[in-house]
Amino acid sequence: MNGFQLTFFTLQDRTHEGQPVHQWLMEAAWSLNIRGVTVIAA
Repeated sequence: MNGFQLTFFTLQDRTHEGQPVHQWLMEAAWSLNIRGVTVIAA
């Protein structure tokens, strides 16, 4: 299986259009049929 890994680093309190950036990024990925999204708080 060949694929790619795309990593975003952001602060937990960052928002975009009123919602957390991690949620916005996940929804953007899902709308592009990108699956396998993982969010890790560190």
